[in-house]
Order: sequence, then C-alpha cells, then structure tokens
Amino acid sequence: MSTQAAAYAGEQVLQAQGDAAYFLTRLQVYRELAARDPNYLSTLWRDQMTRIYDAMRAAGRIDVLDHYLSSEGLNITQFPLGGKKK
Repeated sequence: MSTQAAAYAGEQVLQAQGDAAYFLTRLQVYRELAARDPNYLSTLWRDQMTRIYDAMRAAGRIDVLDHYLSSEGLNITQFPLGGKKK
C-alpha cells in the first residue's frame, strides 16, 4: 500500500511541476505580447470566446434566433426535455 501511495504522490508532484512550468512559459509569452500590444488580452479573450461559441454551435447548444421572430416579437419559450424515469 505505501508503495502505491508513494508512486501516486510522485506522479502528482511531477504533474504539478509540469503545470507550473507550462504556466510560467505562458505567462512570459503573455507579458511579451501585452508589452507590444496593450489590447492583447482583449484580443485573446475574443478569440477564446469565438472558439467556445463555435464548439457550442457544433454541439447544437447555440443557434440563431431568426426562426423565433414573429410579429409579436421574439418567442423563445422552450421546455427542457424530460429525462428517463427510473
């Protein structure tokens, strides 16, 4: 048992060290780019949000609302699908 715990602890330490090194590398790159372009963080945020929206659209989680428009305005009343009863 103690051998398994030691192996697990060693794996966790290596993972944490790798994560920290990756973070420091990304931080250095960010600082260099932000020094050259004060709007870099805003650009980075927009790029990431675009990726998230694209993934949501591909998964069917986001869609245009045009087909919900009527003469009375926007009608987006939807009801969640019921789960399977056990």
